[in-house]
Amino acid sequence: MTVLALNCSKSSNAVSKLHGEVSRHLWSEIWKDIPDFEIPITHITNGVHSGTWMAKDFRQLYEQYLDGDWREENDNPEFWKGIDNIPSNALWETHSNRKARLAEVVKKRIRKRNEHHGIPTHISDKICAGIDPGALFIGFARRFATYKRATLIFHDEERLKHILNNNEKPVVIFFAGKAHPADRPGQELIRQIYEMSMRPEFLGKIILLENYNMSLARYLVSGVDIWLNNPRRRGKPAAHPARRSRSTAVSTSPSWTGGGVRATTAKTAGPSGKKKNMNIRIFRTARMRTVSITPWRIPLSRNFLNAEMKIIRRHGLNA
Repeated sequence: MTVLALNCSKSSNAVSKLHGEVSRHLWSEIWKDIPDFEIPITHITNGVHSGTWMAKDFRQLYEQYLDGDWREENDNPEFWKGIDNIPSNALWETHSNRKARLAEVVKKRIRKRNEHHGIPTHISDKICAGIDPGALFIGFARRFATYKRATLIFHDEERLKHILNNNEKPVVIFFAGKAHPADRPGQELIRQIYEMSMRPEFLGKIILLENYNMSLARYLVSGVDIWLNNPRRRGKPAAHPARRSRSTAVSTSPSWTGGGVRATTAKTAGPSGKKKNMNIRIFRTARMRTVSITPWRIPLSRNFLNAEMKIIRRHGLNA
């Protein structure tokens, strides 16, 4: 069907620059006498709607410190230099407020879910006790498909236990998403995550959230400290949730996807899925001074980086 579509379509496009390069090489057999760079498959990088995904707290912060309407200056790099005027404390306080709101929403959802399934109250109490806004919040929310490798972080279980059960540097991982009704492997991933989350050593450390929708997504993308993204290279490269999260001062841990191709300092989980150093580093782009917040690019101020580095130092992510 793909060959038929490519031969009969007026134009074809991939969803990122890297995806375009991979697709041209992948389907080069259709255009045997044409070099890869001339194969008529273009790319249109996916984007997100800032008005929808920008948290209210951050809108107010931008309106307070930026001179002008940021909604009308999406593509103006000079305008975004004004982000240096935002004090680090103000940025951190705003982010902390979003974390507290996420924790509140998650606790309500957990109690409601557990009550519905007949899970004892003391289990719900223990889970909710672990969801402390002072902990490092890591988010993973998207459709559960095998190539997105939702359970990759469980690969080294002993190391994960050590990280999640460090009382001095607490970490909580939030999972949310849905699998297609016909996708049995995707549904199996959800089952594995739920079972892992209910094990005594991971209660309140690994959280699986049901009924994922746009409302829950808004809380997640604005309330986590780090967004986890680890699909396989040559898989579908879209990373919309990571892009949404960047609009609210959230670091991302990208792997080799179209969305993370510019992340020159982030270590990856590897295109082949082989075990590698999975330390999380701060996200920066090739220019080292900007972070992509599609459809615009916001220059990273010193204060923005200071706030993100506070997360890194506080939780010892390089340890």
